[in-house]
Amino acid sequence: AILKRIEHLSKTNFLTALKDLLTREKQNCILFNFICSNISTMEQGKIFVRGLNWNTDKNGLCNYFSQYGEVTDCVVIYDRDTGKSKGFGFVTFSDPSVVDGVLAAPMHTIDGRVVEAKPRTV
Repeated sequence: AILKRIEHLSKTNFLTALKDLLTREKQNCILFNFICSNISTMEQGKIFVRGLNWNTDKNGLCNYFSQYGEVTDCVVIYDRDTGKSKGFGFVTFSDPSVVDGVLAAPMHTIDGRVVEAKPRTV
């Protein structure tokens, strides 16, 4: 029953829920400290990009942001039913300090469209 309730959660949401539970229960301090430290660092190096051209794909997103540093992952979010882009995505850099350079100019032009980059928040 518990697995059914948590299997749909992302890693971030699962860890956040677990942290909340452990905070309320005040149990297992070692696990609590591990989770807290990982939640605060797990999204470092990741940005949220909105306003993407409907035709921008993963490769286009990765190619653009690779000028700032090594990109380890790019994701464009698509509608499950239509298969069309929702106009936003995420980029992860191997070096978290690269994000500062990207955010220094939060407006970027990809595939002829001005997009906004923001830090990824949990």
